[in-house]
Amino acid sequence: MKLGYVIARFDHHCIWLNTSIGLKNHRSFIVFLLLNCISALILFAYLVTSLNRELSEEDSCSIARDVVSHRYLFPVLLSVVTGIVGVSLFILSMDQLSNMASNITTNEKLNIDRYTYLSDVEGNPKNRFDNGMLHNILEFWKMPGFAVDYSRLYDSLLER
Repeated sequence: MKLGYVIARFDHHCIWLNTSIGLKNHRSFIVFLLLNCISALILFAYLVTSLNRELSEEDSCSIARDVVSHRYLFPVLLSVVTGIVGVSLFILSMDQLSNMASNITTNEKLNIDRYTYLSDVEGNPKNRFDNGMLHNILEFWKMPGFAVDYSRLYDSLLER
């Protein structure tokens, strides 16, 4: 996607939020993602337990009749959709947390063979910015003593 401006530590363009995720909003995006994942899990658990409670009081013939007659059709469909969304959010969350732990962006991971700074002298993939999981996580959350001022770093590189 061509945006016409540079985004420091560009991760990806989120079509759902219609914005690019990078240095200034990546932490907010992770929190947003995790909260949505937890919300989907809670909603799914609520729907499944509610349906289970309702359906356990009826015999199997009336359950089939009720689903066909639309009595439980919406809650069942909502449970299925919520389950699919929840699993998708969970996978995306795990990918983002894995990237955080490795100190790599989604963009870098997808284009690792195109970026020479992500390979060793023989051309094998190597992430030079990976300082160990704990250090990477503390750096991502900008903990004192671990924070890197990427804005200043990028500005100094552009001035050269």
